[in-house]
Parts: sequence; C-alpha cells; structure tokens
Amino acid sequence: MGRDIKKMSGFFLKFRWAISNDLKKHIKRQIEKQTDRNFKRESYIGEKWADLKESSKRVRKYPNKPILQQTGKLRRSVKAHIRYNKIIVKTIQYGRFHQSGTKNMVARPFVGIKDFKYIRKWLMDKWRKL
Repeated sequence: MGRDIKKMSGFFLKFRWAISNDLKKHIKRQIEKQTDRNFKRESYIGEKWADLKESSKRVRKYPNKPILQQTGKLRRSVKAHIRYNKIIVKTIQYGRFHQSGTKNMVARPFVGIKDFKYIRKWLMDKWRKL
C-alpha cells in the first residue's frame, strides 16, 4: 500500500509539472500574440496609446509610420522566455521607457495580458480532457 501511494504521488508530481509547463508555454504564446496585437492596433489591449506631442511629430524621420514603429526594431525585439517557474519578457533597452513612461514621456505599454479568458479557457479544456 505504501508503495502505491509513492507511485501515485510521483504521478501527480509529473502531471502537475506537465500541466505547469504547458500552462507556461500557453501564457508565453498569449503574451506574444497580445503584444503583436497591441502594436497593430496602437493600443494596450483596447486602450489607445496617447498621441505624439507636436514637437515629436515634427522630428520624426518617418512621419507616416505608426507610433513606436519608426524602424520596427522595438516590435521585433520583444521576446518571451520561460525560465524555471517564470516567463521573462525581454526587449531592447529603450522599450522599458515606452512600457512604463518617464517623467517627460507618457507610457505606451505594449507588453502584457489584461484579459485572462484565453488562459481560463485553455485550463478548462485541459481539465475536461482528464
């Protein structure tokens, strides 16, 4: 009987680890998809980015390009990585200033998940398959 319990606890640990890894991969994909949508829509999950100041508009090298996409370097630099039990999102150095803003610059967040309905749906689908 004691051996069966050990086998079962090992099974549950492996199962939890597998779900955990799948969940992290799913969240990583959702972050990447949502970030891409944010750039396409020039908004943070439905909340439109602030317009550029007139002074910024005058000095833009490519005035017809969307906000935060003069060269596309920022958009291409966003990468999500799974490290242990965390999902780390990296971008080029100046990305953090756009994400959070500064004393002189309004924030235009582009990374993040506001709506977890896709993750909840994914979890419910996994649960039903058990």
